Amino acid sequence: MEFEVGKKYTGKNKNGEIFLIQITKSRKRDIEGEKINRYSYETLKGNTSCTSFEFDDGSLFADRLKPYEDLPRICYILGGEDNPLKIGEHFRIQGYVPGFWIDKNGHFEFDGENFATFALVAFAEAINHPEKIIRSLQFSDDEKAFMRLYVGIGLPWFARDNNTHLFAYVNRPELDKDVFYDEKDFSMELPKELLPQITFKNSPFNVKEHLESEGKNDG
Repeated sequence: MEFEVGKKYTGKNKNGEIFLIQITKSRKRDIEGEKINRYSYETLKGNTSCTSFEFDDGSLFADRLKPYEDLPRICYILGGEDNPLKIGEHFRIQGYVPGFWIDKNGHFEFDGENFATFALVAFAEAINHPEKIIRSLQFSDDEKAFMRLYVGIGLPWFARDNNTHLFAYVNRPELDKDVFYDEKDFSMELPKELLPQITFKNSPFNVKEHLESEGKNDG
């Protein structure tokens, strides 16, 4: 991908540690007749483990970068530096019933009324124990494009059986012992390596509802 001057990007160094950079300059290079973009950058956070402050488009360093979302700091504290909470993304906190989310101003919001003290306790619990935060499943853009194809042909339900096989269904499948199976309903078996986020434990999963919910959050 091409990188924009002034934009921030994040990645992981050789030790798996997260860093943040900002592109400061872009220019074209001609290497053996091929035009290649070369970028200068400033390290804003962490350590890139690189001695050079420049990189070429298509290099291994460039491949490890992804756009940095300028979200309120609380989104990174609760969701993690590598996968921060999105604005408006609903999540739960283990041991608490209401749903929570972060608004565009970085405020901690929750479902329900007159629970200010309760929400404050839950917020403190989330900050001190982020492992207790329960989020909806996270998918890459390629995975979401794949799911949209199956929603488009009328198979919005995905489920995995206890033998790890993955299926797409017209309607919500019923759980029968260790497998999801209903001979009255149409289903299609998918390569079991796809969508490892969907497990027997969290099946069945409504792909259509998930994509629609994400669209609302993005808006």
